[in-house]
Amino acid sequence: MKRRVVEAALWFGLIIGNLAIAGDDIYVAYDSDAVPRFSTQPYDGSYSLYLRSLIEPPRLKIKTTPSSMAKRRAAMAPLILQVAKQYGMDPALLSAVAEVESGFNANAISPKGAIGTMQLIPKTAEDYGVINPYDMLQNLDGGTRYLKDLLAAHNGNIPLTLAAYNAGKTNVARHNQRIPPFDETMLYVPRVLAKMADYQRNSAIGLQ
Repeated sequence: MKRRVVEAALWFGLIIGNLAIAGDDIYVAYDSDAVPRFSTQPYDGSYSLYLRSLIEPPRLKIKTTPSSMAKRRAAMAPLILQVAKQYGMDPALLSAVAEVESGFNANAISPKGAIGTMQLIPKTAEDYGVINPYDMLQNLDGGTRYLKDLLAAHNGNIPLTLAAYNAGKTNVARHNQRIPPFDETMLYVPRVLAKMADYQRNSAIGLQ
């Protein structure tokens, strides 16, 4: 199952990555084990509309420039590889979450009070023993352990894990183990999957 989940994540990443060019709507159908199947066509009645065509990819919620983010990404790359190895996580997934959440900005604060590179809310930071959420390594460590726990809770289903990271696992459960129909979450999941696919294809932070 885990392989199918990863394949679904990568396929969705490729679809979303080319969405601006293709101009297609995205449809989703779920397997019995909640693994999503995405397509640009509703092949049968099991598919429903997930996202309408985007004119351009959604922007980061923080202000950043490509050069400044590249510098922060380069500074964070060794830590990502270190933590990924420590917890048996895919560094491409961690890199994608860090980029979409904060643009690798250790000082980022969201309007909802999420802090740091992995945008941990204070309660999550406390739960995972993060004393200083502005510390890049502490924040990354806590966020990685949280992602790992969410992966385990969702049987390795990466899209649902990301939905839970963004909207909370309670909301995923409340919507019958599906991606909750919240605009932010429905955009967040494909953005992270697309970045993850990019990192896996291009080794953009030196993933070997």
